[in-house]
Amino acid sequence: MYESNLLQDIYEGGQEGTKDRYNEKYGDDVANFNVANSNIKNGLVEDRGCTDIICLGVWIAFIASLFYLTWYGNANGNVRKLIAPIDGDHKLCGEAQNFESMRFLYLTDFSPESVISLFDSGVCVDKCPSAADAPIGGCENTAGVPDCTAVKVRKTFKVLTYCVPDFTDGTSWTPEVKDKWMTVWNTFLATSAGSSVNDLYLASNAIWASIALAPIYCFIFIAIMSAFAEYIAWVCVALVQLGLIAGAVCCYLYKATLTENYNLQNALLKDDSDAYERANLGKNYNTNQNYLTGGMVGFGFLAFLFLCCIVVGWKSLKLAIDVIDASADFLYKTKRIIVVPIFYFLVTLLIVFLWIGAFICVLSMNKVKASTVIPQMKSITWTSEANYYLMWYMIFALIWLVSHIEYTNQFIIQVSAASYYFDSNAE
Repeated sequence: MYESNLLQDIYEGGQEGTKDRYNEKYGDDVANFNVANSNIKNGLVEDRGCTDIICLGVWIAFIASLFYLTWYGNANGNVRKLIAPIDGDHKLCGEAQNFESMRFLYLTDFSPESVISLFDSGVCVDKCPSAADAPIGGCENTAGVPDCTAVKVRKTFKVLTYCVPDFTDGTSWTPEVKDKWMTVWNTFLATSAGSSVNDLYLASNAIWASIALAPIYCFIFIAIMSAFAEYIAWVCVALVQLGLIAGAVCCYLYKATLTENYNLQNALLKDDSDAYERANLGKNYNTNQNYLTGGMVGFGFLAFLFLCCIVVGWKSLKLAIDVIDASADFLYKTKRIIVVPIFYFLVTLLIVFLWIGAFICVLSMNKVKASTVIPQMKSITWTSEANYYLMWYMIFALIWLVSHIEYTNQFIIQVSAASYYFDSNAE
């Protein structure tokens, strides 16, 4: 009797054949199940262990392969070449013979006419000048700068491998030079990329404020849902049903309004000279009537279908709303659970950054050369088919790693919810 009622509750509304199939597959397990003979204590199976040694071995081998590929790419590739800046002659800094120490890019012309010409004056230097008119030190000449040691030196600061101008140094930056730079900057802002960067900068305060206020809004939302989740759910169901009905009614009423307006306008067009306008008016009227009729029928059908779903699935709907209510209570009484997704989000960011480093090591085993079209861009030529497939393996690895973190996060939340459920009272 217990078995029959349980299967009926699970598969209510299904076909008889479906019930028989699941009954045949799981019926004995349901009938013979007894909590006293199981390992369940306080609602959870606490006696747990690894159930798939082979899967664990595959996972460990997968992680080990990523460490090996990172080491192998770093040992056999040239990571510095992949991240090196490009001088005015489209050469990679630090890669020319006898100029290995020139790893930084210094711009000698501080009055460029465009963003592209900005890098035409770039030369590779061994260090970024930290003071105005200081010796530039070691540098590599280019066609545009035949004597890099004779250029005017201005104060810069290092960002990765680039010497960025320091505009706070008023001794070496004339108003004319600053105006030139502002012209280049405004040209950059006129592009889609520059506009996006500027929008992010302008909205930075709002973004940080939103991040700070997000937990507060989240807790307020959780409190409201805990107190009124069931009422909100039923109101939403009612609003959807009424909204669909209102859509059909509005289409019907608008049809009547269009008909009335059409009759009034058509009555004013009595002369034969108005035949064209009358025909055009009738065409527009028929088109709008067809659209509104379609909308009325569509909204009416969806309203009827939604009502049928409510009636047929009434028991399931009430159960679903009860689950929403219980979930809201769980979040309200275990607010610290919100730390779990935040923590795993930070872990995901860390993994992505580490993966980027590993991916660069793998890519560095290929042939890298500077692009002559896009400033500071590089093109990669695959030196072997194996390197090409290693790239796809690394992309697959990122998907697997991020998915593992996501499902671990979900598992912890599920265990927390189960513990809360079995430790709670009936109310």
